[in-house]
Amino acid sequence: YNEKGKLLKDIIKNAEDTSLQTEYEYNEYGILVSKVNYKDFKEIGREDTPEDEIQKQCQQFVDFCRGDNPKKGCKTNAGHRKIVSKSVRGIQLEGVPDIIIKTTNDYAVGDIYYPKTYVEYIGVYHYTPLNITKRIKVSEFKETNMPICK
Repeated sequence: YNEKGKLLKDIIKNAEDTSLQTEYEYNEYGILVSKVNYKDFKEIGREDTPEDEIQKQCQQFVDFCRGDNPKKGCKTNAGHRKIVSKSVRGIQLEGVPDIIIKTTNDYAVGDIYYPKTYVEYIGVYHYTPLNITKRIKVSEFKETNMPICK
């Protein structure tokens, strides 16, 4: 398993013939990339998932992550955007004032944010800006180590 709890490798013994095993290997998105068959711990066959099939499944993952419901667990940024504010909570981007992204990168106001990883939903908080009486709802996200698949 990786640090996010995703299964990366699994080995299954054949119930009828315990000398047969199959090893399944997955990428960080949970997509099967290879299946290797063993007999008495010696490789007897291998099936690799074609790259175009991996990319197709990866795109399905991306489409799922781009949904409007942030509680789906991941989200991509809608393109490259200018950073308009920075605080201890994170950065805010031009055009999306209701989202804050926690980042470990050292951005400055005015920089362009180029997302390289998915961001994960943290939660929502409300605050009242100094010059406005209306409370604002902000969704918080944090960068992950899961790269955006192309």
